[in-house]
Amino acid sequence: MKELTRTDLIKIAVIIINEVMDENQKEKGDSWTAISVEEHYNHAIVNLVKGDCLGKENLKHALTRLAMVATLLFKDDYKAQLIGGGNVKADEFNLVK
Repeated sequence: MKELTRTDLIKIAVIIINEVMDENQKEKGDSWTAISVEEHYNHAIVNLVKGDCLGKENLKHALTRLAMVATLLFKDDYKAQLIGGGNVKADEFNLVK
């Protein structure tokens, strides 16, 4: 396997977050935006410490909760990139595994 790059890290993280969000979307919709940063953070901590410390599912959910925290905390700081400005290239986030 080739050496992993920063782009690989970003792509894998986006794929994982997208998978977890898709699972929850069916059940809960976009209710995550109404949950406090503190609650998301606490859920992430629980996911990191419960069960097997290397449990992939727990890690996926913790990563997603931390992404929710970051999104809620930094949404105003990155508003320009969210509305089409910025330097994020959509084609770099092809979510096909």
